[in-house]
Amino acid sequence: MEAGPGLEQDESEDLLDEVPDVTPLRATGLSMLTGQTIIAVVYDSDISINYDPLVGNLQGENLGVVAFEVLNVTERTDGSDSDLPSVNIRILEYAAVEALGLNLFSNAPTPESSSEPEDTTPPETIPDIELSPAE
Repeated sequence: MEAGPGLEQDESEDLLDEVPDVTPLRATGLSMLTGQTIIAVVYDSDISINYDPLVGNLQGENLGVVAFEVLNVTERTDGSDSDLPSVNIRILEYAAVEALGLNLFSNAPTPESSSEPEDTTPPETIPDIELSPAE
């Protein structure tokens, strides 16, 4: 991955504020990733999300990228009833997956707010994931 205009070229992170469609995943969205190979940017702290319209602020320190496969998503039974499910992953060698074509998770369920809907239990029937080529 390469930085585009305004990213790392002039030390500005202006293009990383108010990024549209940064969608936090809950139980259904996480379940839809089962069996998928994921490449993710790892941030040093939480990123902030606004919900109306859905935009994220991706500014700030990141620690790099990680590749992993989502093995399964199960209901969490050891916390509060508002906790997200447990997600089991297998960490992969980034070099082994970086040549794969990058795709975006294009039909992730869109939450209305930070707490609605309360989607904390993986569904019995998991919707099919839709992927679109990253451009």
